[in-house]
Amino acid sequence: MTCFQGTAQKQRIWQLEDEVKHLRELQQGQDGVADNDENDDTIEGSHSATARIKSKTVAFHVTLDNDDHYPGNNVGQILVFKDVKLNIGGGYNNITGIFVTPSPGIYIFSLSVMTGHKHISVHVNLLLNGEEVAAAFASGESWDQGSVTTALNLHAGDEVHALVTRHDNVTVYGDKLTSFMGCLVTPF
Repeated sequence: MTCFQGTAQKQRIWQLEDEVKHLRELQQGQDGVADNDENDDTIEGSHSATARIKSKTVAFHVTLDNDDHYPGNNVGQILVFKDVKLNIGGGYNNITGIFVTPSPGIYIFSLSVMTGHKHISVHVNLLLNGEEVAAAFASGESWDQGSVTTALNLHAGDEVHALVTRHDNVTVYGDKLTSFMGCLVTPF
């Protein structure tokens, strides 16, 4: 081995050590994510340096798909979105219509509702553990759509859902125009 080869190898080792140090700092910046192999994302560094970075991806998007009316929604009834487009983390239940927070953090939610009949307004609230936190309203004057977006600080096990809060026997319209989504923005 020549002197040049030894120096080049040492420089490469230092470079790899710096990459590993940087990846460890990124991992620590994940705020103490639990060691759970099923949530590992492997990041390949240059020159085959590999590090595991833990990710906590939680996101769901659900809709009412059919080009159809969904009648008979009454005050106190959970609006259940059966058509699941995305459910990473498994938090949304399309049987109950309830999102149960799998991990704590700051989440963003968006709800859109479209009226399905003239002269019948739709008022749907987002509830966190039974308490109203946001509302969407669509007037019944014509085909009208209402929406709301909110950010919430959630703990594991918190429940979020859409609830009809005013006007009995309301009809919402599907065709993907009535939808509900949420995602973890900042994990704790």
